Amino acid sequence: MEMHQIRYFLALCEARNFTRAAEKCAVSQPALTKAIKLLEDELGGPLFLRDSRPLELTNLARALEDRFTRLWGLTGEIKTTARSFLDLQKARATIGVVSSLGEERLKSIAALLQREHPQFSISVKYAAQACLLRDLAQGVLEVAIVADVDLPSAGVDGAPLWRERYGVAMPHHHRLARQALIRWDDLDAESYIARIHCERDAAFQAELARRGVNMIVHLQSDQEDMCRRLVAAGLGLSIMPEGIADPSIAFRPFADGDLVRTIVIAHIADRPLSPMAAAIRQSVLTLDHGAKAALSSQK
Repeated sequence: MEMHQIRYFLALCEARNFTRAAEKCAVSQPALTKAIKLLEDELGGPLFLRDSRPLELTNLARALEDRFTRLWGLTGEIKTTARSFLDLQKARATIGVVSSLGEERLKSIAALLQREHPQFSISVKYAAQACLLRDLAQGVLEVAIVADVDLPSAGVDGAPLWRERYGVAMPHHHRLARQALIRWDDLDAESYIARIHCERDAAFQAELARRGVNMIVHLQSDQEDMCRRLVAAGLGLSIMPEGIADPSIAFRPFADGDLVRTIVIAHIADRPLSPMAAAIRQSVLTLDHGAKAALSSQK
């Protein structure tokens, strides 16, 4: 039994006429008639009463019509699945990553995606939080790894990956490096290196003002690595999440335990994801919990 025979059979069931069925299948009438005859020989009995006008189905044909219809539908599903798989193999995807994530975390996620989806060509857009939320809203990005800041107002749904503390970055020789925890008052009169793209900078500035703590902004940069270099050089302190601290500087968390953020993988809440973006999101969500814990403890 060949698939084209099933297609011819179903067309004949619908048209009840060999000529019209052949036209529908874009074959000659003799070719269709021969294929139906071979199918009848294989099944062991006639499928159509050829003397009737229009053609009538035999009891055998009626018994098989529903099964053949389902079988033909299944072939369409198989072809669709195959096309989708091949499209994914050729797919190019871009995932947004907030620039304050930290290089080690970025490398871990990139390695995960490379390992689990070698068929994808994946680009990483490493950018500020506001830029990534705008790109999600405009459809430039489907998924992005960002902090849990301003998500509802952007219509974004975020699934949590890990939590981390905010703290103060300082040179190793700084007097505050001898403390395990930092209080807001400890920062009074200290030089401040502002991270321009810090997603909670406005909240931090408001807290400093509320407490009457005067940090002097001497330097600022939109590059996280530049801020770390300036801190390491002894040119000031900076408030940052622990994930972007590295051994070149000392990192001390705030005594206020509420100063934390959650890193999430985000997408527009009411916008369906493409199969490729959904696969990337699922892989990131299944990042090993042990790896998450290790990442969250980095200092």
